[in-house]
Amino acid sequence: MRELEYPEETESILSGGVQQVLRDGEIVVNETHYTSPTGVHGAFENILSPMRGPDGEVAFVVGSTRDITQRHETEQALRRANAELQRFAYVASHDLKAPLRAVHGLSSWIEEEVAGHLSEEGRERLELLRERVRLMDDLINGMLDYARAGTRVGELEEVSVADLITEVVKAHGLPEGFRVSLAENLPHLRTDRLHLRQVFANLIGNAIEHHDRADGHVWISVRDRGAFHEFSVADDGPGIPPEYRGRLFEMFQRGPDRKAGTGVGLAVVRRIVERVGGQVWLDSSPGQGATFRFTWPKRLRPDLGVEESSSV
Repeated sequence: MRELEYPEETESILSGGVQQVLRDGEIVVNETHYTSPTGVHGAFENILSPMRGPDGEVAFVVGSTRDITQRHETEQALRRANAELQRFAYVASHDLKAPLRAVHGLSSWIEEEVAGHLSEEGRERLELLRERVRLMDDLINGMLDYARAGTRVGELEEVSVADLITEVVKAHGLPEGFRVSLAENLPHLRTDRLHLRQVFANLIGNAIEHHDRADGHVWISVRDRGAFHEFSVADDGPGIPPEYRGRLFEMFQRGPDRKAGTGVGLAVVRRIVERVGGQVWLDSSPGQGATFRFTWPKRLRPDLGVEESSSV
């Protein structure tokens, strides 16, 4: 067990916190940091709570302090890991995509140069080459999406979830006869619009692309879960066998139909949802459709790096 070594400024910080509790009547949480004589860095979290008397006024303040040095070290390690991921995203977008564009351009040039001498099989092989280039480009874009997803909560905006989903559906496009139905109680939130849109775009796109009928139906609904909304994206498609469910949210994993795709979309969904403190899971049975559910906070946690703005 490590002995706590309080920094010299702790007394003034705690005194200021006590005055704030007495003035505002609300809990105050602050931190103090120190460096020991041996060069060891550490941090404390101080929690000051008001205790009220019979008249409802703050009578005195109760405080507690805990050593959060390990938590800070973990957070720093995560920040370093995210920085590495961002560097990878930069390399992927510049150093990998450029050769792909060159290969695609060269294949088109070859086809034009020898158009009169190409057999049907030769044209098919060139088109297959371009399809593989497009797939590789999609994979790189998927990795970039994963690298960027949820690394930081975006700007808070007022969001009508119904309007947001309508935008997603229009942007994706529906096969003729396909329907997407929205519940009437979809909420309005002050939240990270960009990442919430990305979650719905991936789940709705997944339901459409992996459906086995052109006249499929997707339902989007919500339930109140206290501090969270639980959203559901359900379809009447072929369903997903149990053996696929555990790995669907992992990178480069696809369902039993093996339809074209990168296998990254659901991994992006999980990364975003878990970053805001929610959870995502699947309910499905073969032949009975699939329902993806995720929880999204009504108010994003303050420790996610979001600074509230006074303007809407």
